[in-house]
Amino acid sequence: MLQQLNLSFSGSGFLVVYQLGAVKCLLQHGTKCLSNVHRFAGASGGSLVATLLATDVSKHQVMLDTVYELARKIRKWPMRALTPGFHVTEEIRKSMDRLLDEDAHLLVRKKAYVSVTNLTRWRNDIFTDFQSREELIQCLICSCFIPFYDSFVFPRFRNEVCIDGGYSCMLPKFDKGRTVTVTPFSGETDIAPKDIPCDKMFKRAGQTFCANRENWIRLLNSVYPPPISVLEKKFQEGYDDATEFLKKEGWYT
Repeated sequence: MLQQLNLSFSGSGFLVVYQLGAVKCLLQHGTKCLSNVHRFAGASGGSLVATLLATDVSKHQVMLDTVYELARKIRKWPMRALTPGFHVTEEIRKSMDRLLDEDAHLLVRKKAYVSVTNLTRWRNDIFTDFQSREELIQCLICSCFIPFYDSFVFPRFRNEVCIDGGYSCMLPKFDKGRTVTVTPFSGETDIAPKDIPCDKMFKRAGQTFCANRENWIRLLNSVYPPPISVLEKKFQEGYDDATEFLKKEGWYT
């Protein structure tokens, strides 16, 4: 029997498709791994994946299609996501409203953990207990909110100003059990792109990255969506990297 496992998904923006590719692989070939996962965690886009896994992972394809649809919509406009009057987090709210069942806030309790950056108290907060489905969605909105990129009006959670969890804790980890980490950025992570060479590293908000051109391109693609063909390639990369990880650990079935 495997030790207790946790799954953590980093901030990812539109490269959440990479993480959804990894999820598809885990569903198809990683049942030995998933059956031992006790908790899911995430920051920013990764919080949406963690919530999906804790509530209804069968909707992963719906979530993927939603990301593609939003990327197509944004790419039609000259200013992309910076178009006045357009707010990415409002699109996320609509998507979560479609994806999450009425009892979602009960399903995520002690199962999914959402990282937010609390500006009121200037710290990282991680939430798992929610009083309602709407409160859960509001927490996810805060976890995905990038100041000024999305809006000049900052969201609030439980009467405190909270923004993107990636600013304070990019990749949440747990003290108990092994935390398997998933990110679309190369670095010291379990399931991630493998850039060679990766001679220089830097650490930010609890995650270690390769300091290279490839990661800077990924960062741009995470906030300004590339063509759908590129996103589809990222999805496949997530699937392939998860396959490699499962085989290395002896968990591939």
